[in-house]
Amino acid sequence: MKNLSMILTALLALSACDTKEETSACDDYQEVICNCDATSYLCEEATTFAEGASDAECEEEAANIPAECFDEADADADADADADADSDSDSDSDSDADSDADADADADADADTSEFTPAAVGIDFRGVWNEEAGTIDAFVVPGEYASDGVAYAQDPYAIVTFATVAYFDSGLTDAEKDNEKCEILAFFGGEVTEAGTITDPVVYEMNAQEFNWDDGAGSSGVLVEDWQAWEGGLVLVASTASDRCGYSTVDLDLFQGMHFGFGLGPLSSYMTTEFEDTDWWDDEIDPFAYFSGYVAMNHPNSESELGYDFVGFDFNSGYYSGVDMDLCADREDEAGEVTTICGGLTVDEEGTYIPGNHNVDIGSRHGYFQSSSWWYEDFPNLDLGLMTEGFTWASSE
Repeated sequence: MKNLSMILTALLALSACDTKEETSACDDYQEVICNCDATSYLCEEATTFAEGASDAECEEEAANIPAECFDEADADADADADADADSDSDSDSDSDADSDADADADADADADTSEFTPAAVGIDFRGVWNEEAGTIDAFVVPGEYASDGVAYAQDPYAIVTFATVAYFDSGLTDAEKDNEKCEILAFFGGEVTEAGTITDPVVYEMNAQEFNWDDGAGSSGVLVEDWQAWEGGLVLVASTASDRCGYSTVDLDLFQGMHFGFGLGPLSSYMTTEFEDTDWWDDEIDPFAYFSGYVAMNHPNSESELGYDFVGFDFNSGYYSGVDMDLCADREDEAGEVTTICGGLTVDEEGTYIPGNHNVDIGSRHGYFQSSSWWYEDFPNLDLGLMTEGFTWASSE
């Protein structure tokens, strides 16, 4: 089952707080978020939250941080303590050692600003599926997971991850892997209008196929009948980009407005085999909650009139949960108009998603889903100059 802590931590920045002076608890909270591989892409949001939260609020939110982050923090603290002890000893005995330590520290700082060369892209996506309406809707985060204790609405969104070749080296530590990726939040829309608004993605007949996992490129030849799919593009929110994006040797603006399709469908044969081989798979529950997310992006094809094809591959695994339509939250837009959003996340006492059943209520399925990348598409399989073809981004000029 999927744990709720990471997704809820990702939404902390959406809760408004009053300005305050920094406190030690909030400093610790921010440091763990920013230094942990699993949550580092939330560093900017965590910093904003920490600046406006109380000690108690930071301690409450810290309970939602994945345990692995505290393991990393402990390890870093031990390492820092060792480094401090060594530095003190060296300082007492030899000033040259201090110079060496300073040089090492400078080298570490320089490493953080080194060139970042992404070689692949993966896209996670989440929202509420309303099959009857043919929409991907906003969801409501329960008050117990909000910093101010008040439930709030969140639009569906994607996390676009750019990764280097080294990112996929299993021998890397979490900290090293974190330096080999960058992430940006994005909204999935049908088009961007001249007024700058983003319309809803549109339902379409996706050409869904199973990926050739053996070759790492193209189709296996197995066609898939997806449940429902949408077409549009991704609008990247530049302000959410993690630090490493700023040092990219590839122009990431080439992905702004990238043509994107997303389909919900049956768990693919490859993923089924992988899941069933684990020791946690529950045959009574998991087959009805897990699914495959079929991701379409432009791939060059000289034989196509468009110059590209747009096939949806099983790049993502997904988890389908319930939605509580009795949980609602009001949201006010810039014009002061208030809209009530209903559809709360459903979780148990341990903060774990309550599994849904996507095999019932066919035609009117309604539930929260989240998908995670199993495959990051390699840039050599793409033509980055074609990524936005097929998506309308109107200009007011």
